[in-house]
Amino acid sequence: MHPKFVIVDRQKGFMPSCNLSWESWFECCINLKGPVVDGLVEFWTHFWGRNELLGPSNNSSLPNSDAPNRPISTSETILLPSPHHSKLSISLPPWIPILTPWHPPWTPLNTFLLHALKAAKHSIKLITPNLTCQAVIIAIQAAFARGVDVTVITNRRMMLLEQIVTAATTTEYEVWKMKRAYGRLVRNLNRNIPAGHEENAAMMEEGRGDEVPGKLKIRYFRARPSAGDHEPVRSHVKCMIVDEEIVVLGSGNMDRASWYTSQELGIACYGTDTVRSIWEMLWKGLEGRLEEYFG
Repeated sequence: MHPKFVIVDRQKGFMPSCNLSWESWFECCINLKGPVVDGLVEFWTHFWGRNELLGPSNNSSLPNSDAPNRPISTSETILLPSPHHSKLSISLPPWIPILTPWHPPWTPLNTFLLHALKAAKHSIKLITPNLTCQAVIIAIQAAFARGVDVTVITNRRMMLLEQIVTAATTTEYEVWKMKRAYGRLVRNLNRNIPAGHEENAAMMEEGRGDEVPGKLKIRYFRARPSAGDHEPVRSHVKCMIVDEEIVVLGSGNMDRASWYTSQELGIACYGTDTVRSIWEMLWKGLEGRLEEYFG
């Protein structure tokens, strides 16, 4: 069980990235109002409500305009559940990665995220605590190979034992492989450039031009130096933005545990104004907290 949400009087919903725990982590929360809250109530009732019958909340607007930080305009939203799904085609321990199916289960959340990554035309911005799901990593590499600019923000050494047990790899190793794959892609393209076309080669290095890789930027979260005892030491935000038009928030990480075994809940919001507001708030919070790794 991994979803995080709060429903108040069936009128307001809150979907934070945080757990009710002691960790000092960088978090975010979206405040919701409107028909989407009915979806949260339905999700709660289905999994935890013991067959209680609850009527509609009569909500009439979407993301709340009286949020404590900055108002976000009304936006079309889609609630994306990802039920617990630890089934195997063979009777062997589910925590052994090589014995489970390669493709993640076709839950609404998994399906939406993969489709958005594959359909991206211009840019992908991804904030995730860990990055060990191979389906996601392959989709990201395919995206920058076709010219999409990709920004990844993640952590070093976060819950290492869980990463190794559930995925037999770590975020740092997968990020290093992604960096290597990008470098190999650029080198291979440069080899195919005819003599006298050095300008095209420079454009490839920068991720510009037709049929050349997009820019890849990888950043690690770090605490601000001398910021005090309450400074977050890791980022726990789960956020994906595609083409500045869609943002997905919620509980799901881009790691193998979230994609293959955990119950998760996400929400997709559409609209450039909404996406811009959310990203600006996150970026302001990340100021001074990012270590440049690549790009």
